[in-house]
Amino acid sequence: MKIFLTGATGFIGRRLVERLQVEGHQLIGLARTERSVKFLKDRGVQVHQGDLQQLDSLKSGAANADVVIHTAMPNPEDFSDLSELGHIAIQAQAALIEGLSGKNKILIATSGAGPYGDTGQDLVDETSPFATQASTQLFGVIEKQLLNASSEGVRGIVIRPSIVYGHGGSYPVVTLIQSIQRRGYGYYVEGIDSHISTVHVDDLVDLYLLNLEQQPVGELFNAVGEIVSTRDLVASAMVAAKVNGDMRPINVEEAMRTGFVGQYMAGNMRVSAEKAKRMLGWKPNRISILDDLKVGSYQHL
Repeated sequence: MKIFLTGATGFIGRRLVERLQVEGHQLIGLARTERSVKFLKDRGVQVHQGDLQQLDSLKSGAANADVVIHTAMPNPEDFSDLSELGHIAIQAQAALIEGLSGKNKILIATSGAGPYGDTGQDLVDETSPFATQASTQLFGVIEKQLLNASSEGVRGIVIRPSIVYGHGGSYPVVTLIQSIQRRGYGYYVEGIDSHISTVHVDDLVDLYLLNLEQQPVGELFNAVGEIVSTRDLVASAMVAAKVNGDMRPINVEEAMRTGFVGQYMAGNMRVSAEKAKRMLGWKPNRISILDDLKVGSYQHL
């Protein structure tokens, strides 16, 4: 197949490039910078220049492909207003849909488990609503936009990754390690039994490929390999950060300022991926995030 891949040079996209090429697919990668262009050319990927705000480029890239796999998202650090980020994402996906319109082709899009918000002690699944904040509701709008695109001749599938890790990368995980290194200690919110859902990037790529092969049109799938205690996660990140000693309690407000993972220390992200396992035969089996931090790919940081 000829596949147009957005986010082709990102953390998930790079692993997708490797696996899709092994499977024999012809890839067209969206590239915004000269560095991204070089990365793709060095790997024999056809370059399509543009970004998420160049809508005509997105349309033409999609129109030239058999399948679109959409992993690119605007960088939250570039926007003070998250609603602006959401609207850019909506317009970008609409352009991809328009490029595929009327061709009965597949668009596999990437959402996220973050918009569930604090799940408490419950285990949420694909039937559970997102949190009520305006910024998280936009993710629901984006998902519905794609899943309703069958009326335009586009067959949509949505994947919701949890915290992605592996190969020494992932912005949330690296940020947690760096935060511990700067402080010189690990931290937790006292009195809260906090857990977070995670998935190894290679397991996540397996899920994309299963969706590409089986084409369960109109479905969305959570991507979770393991749910871990955030205190265990921080303890393992301390090993990667080469910081010894006991963890220290911090308050909720301070946790919220320590990065994406810190925002979950005062709550929970308990997400089920049983649907993907049942329907698609997905079997996440890569190294645990705790072991990867302690003895795996994060030891070089």
